[in-house]
Amino acid sequence: MQRIRGILAFVAIACIPCSQTCAESTPFTEAYDKQIVDWQSWSPELLQLAKEQNKPLFFYAAHFGNSLARTMRLETFANKMIAGVVNDTSIPILVDVNQEPELAAFLKRLASSHYNTKTWPICLWTNSSLAPIAGGGYLPPTDDWGSQGFLSIAKNVSEKWNTVFDETNSVANAKLTITLATSPLKAPKQLLEQGLADTAILEEESKSLSATEFRAKTQALDLVDETRAKSLSQSLEQKLLLILESAGFDSIDGGFFNGATDPQWSIPRFQKSASDQAQMLSVLARLHKRNPKPEYKDATRLTVGFLKSRLMKENGLVRQGFDSFSEGDTIYDAEGDHYLFEKTDLQSLSAEALELWELNSEGNLDASVDVLEIYKGKNIANAKSIDTLSASFDEHRASLQKIRSQREAPLEENVAYVATNSLVVCGLLDCYAGFGEKSYLELASSILESIESQCLSSDSGKLLNSDLKSDSANSMAYAYFISACIKFYDTSEDEKYLTKALEINSIWTNDPSFDSETSVALRVIPDSISSSVYRDGATPSVVGVHYKNLMALAKATNDDTYKAKAESLIEKTPTSVADKPGDHLTLLLSLISN
Repeated sequence: MQRIRGILAFVAIACIPCSQTCAESTPFTEAYDKQIVDWQSWSPELLQLAKEQNKPLFFYAAHFGNSLARTMRLETFANKMIAGVVNDTSIPILVDVNQEPELAAFLKRLASSHYNTKTWPICLWTNSSLAPIAGGGYLPPTDDWGSQGFLSIAKNVSEKWNTVFDETNSVANAKLTITLATSPLKAPKQLLEQGLADTAILEEESKSLSATEFRAKTQALDLVDETRAKSLSQSLEQKLLLILESAGFDSIDGGFFNGATDPQWSIPRFQKSASDQAQMLSVLARLHKRNPKPEYKDATRLTVGFLKSRLMKENGLVRQGFDSFSEGDTIYDAEGDHYLFEKTDLQSLSAEALELWELNSEGNLDASVDVLEIYKGKNIANAKSIDTLSASFDEHRASLQKIRSQREAPLEENVAYVATNSLVVCGLLDCYAGFGEKSYLELASSILESIESQCLSSDSGKLLNSDLKSDSANSMAYAYFISACIKFYDTSEDEKYLTKALEINSIWTNDPSFDSETSVALRVIPDSISSSVYRDGATPSVVGVHYKNLMALAKATNDDTYKAKAESLIEKTPTSVADKPGDHLTLLLSLISN
């Protein structure tokens, strides 16, 4: 699929030059290449095409490893009838979240505002003004359990488009106006307090790792009053202990899974991402610094071990992560087979190893947890106690690792993104500060050097998005890489890291793909649409990170120009920042800390 870097446009493309690059095929986009849906990569020309063909646009945004997205690809978009409806009635556009975070963030704002959709994938039908007509998250192929399926919604959109066109567009445009509403940001500390309170209400039954939220809350401990900090610290430690003592943390190979199917975290969603590991390293280090515990040190050791042994590529960078499934698995298979242990596997294990991970020949999940009996007779490794994470049990750990190594490995997203690797650098630097182990500093330094050698083009002076080397940097790559350089400067006081941060910021400022005033938004027409990433998601808010970067550069250089640019970022923010502060913790923390 040919890919043209996005510039949202409402009028003829001749009005503004597009920043074009070669196609960058990723594991996510490759999975859809041979599908019967006529997927297209985003380009502004598609808006004009939609007008000419008198069709709505259909956006599908997701990322590699997302289990629900995988299910939709295999059961919904592989259906000939559904594919025919999509092709005939809309212009289908595939959006890789890691490639186009600005466009994905805009689509997510629409989906969240009007269809109560907070997670990937996102299905969204819009008119040629990018105003939402219909949408949702995961949609089954057909109607199910009283809810509309994909086919019904697609047909309904087409019917409304062809029969009540003016009314359909009027309603959609009104929704867009609501989503694009902005206001000056006031009382960020009060908003932070509200955001922390709002997320605490949902925390008890949460089945998602929410590594970004975890990280933000640990940072908030130093910025809230003593009473709030004590309560927040206790809730964070309780949640982290639950995950570490359950199957939510892989106590065999190391690393956090990205969620669970039950509040007790007995059955994890087996996807592992480098972004989650990076942010949870920061959590472990910061909590340990406040209240030292051996389990934090043990979990950090295992997580860094997982990064080095399973995610590190030969070029010195960390790949994005692993799927829940392995090659050849279908939608009818249980996810996570690579991680499971069956009766025959247990014969080679010692009695102590079986006890340490609560494994038995009948399987270790009772019917109250595995209600559909998907894992009947199988075992999910579950550390009997927090002590199981310690190095004293590494010999037994190795025996279980050996069994896993003989299985089909999970599908991997073998791409090293600048943004993700920058997060890893920051996480390792937090570990160095929290645990004092020099090896973490050395690994962080090595990865930062690899980002520069692999993804900063010496010929063009441009920052690239990943080690695929064909696409220029998106806003996440710029902001996170600058943040990593600044964090290294704060850690080492070596001027070369400040120089590098200033260099990357200059490249970003002069990148024609982005608005020259703020840098965080792709150029758009009209100016009322912003593609800036204000909201936290699987990773921190780009606007929040960039604001903090600019304030740090202003302080380090004694140049108020950077401060003025930082302040311009928040002159007008989406009303969702005030309405849903829990979704914008990174931004609010950045404002308060400066």
